[in-house]
Amino acid sequence: MKFGKKDWTNYDRGIEKEWMITNGISGFCGGTAIGANCRKYQGLLLACTNSPEERYMILSNLNEEININGKVHQLSSCKYTDKIVDGFKNLQGFYYDGLPHFRFFVDGVVINKKIAMEYGKNTVVIEYDILNRSKESKIKIEPLFTFRNPGVCSGEENLKFSKTVDKNKIQLIPQLNEDINIRFFTSV
Repeated sequence: MKFGKKDWTNYDRGIEKEWMITNGISGFCGGTAIGANCRKYQGLLLACTNSPEERYMILSNLNEEININGKVHQLSSCKYTDKIVDGFKNLQGFYYDGLPHFRFFVDGVVINKKIAMEYGKNTVVIEYDILNRSKESKIKIEPLFTFRNPGVCSGEENLKFSKTVDKNKIQLIPQLNEDINIRFFTSV
């Protein structure tokens, strides 16, 4: 399944194409071809700790942007009540071969993004490959963590965590369930 810019001429067209991958233990991640979440059950890590009763949305999405020569460009897409974050305008292509792949092109810089889940574990891997020959650039990725039942929207109580931050690791423990240990790693 392959799509290009003609398939998301605006936000509403972009959210028509959806994808999903699973981990084999009732956990999953899913979203739209433009990376926006338009449904309560869409997110990057919906973990299942006791199938099928105990499912939790852990990582709802990522705010992603790239700064090229001092100018910030959005890679994420999201619709708020009063605005649309339009990273889909920089999205050149999306394809799904069992895994979702996103290809952005911004001011001569190519950003490839791939999402995978580890089979049998509540783990998601998001890989970025940046092809840049001459421009000064820096990518910023902000994880949007929550701890909620996938059938409800996040409230303030779903966003409270005890946290530990190390150089390349964040560890979160939700105040609603201190038996859960969420770990987020980065290679940079």
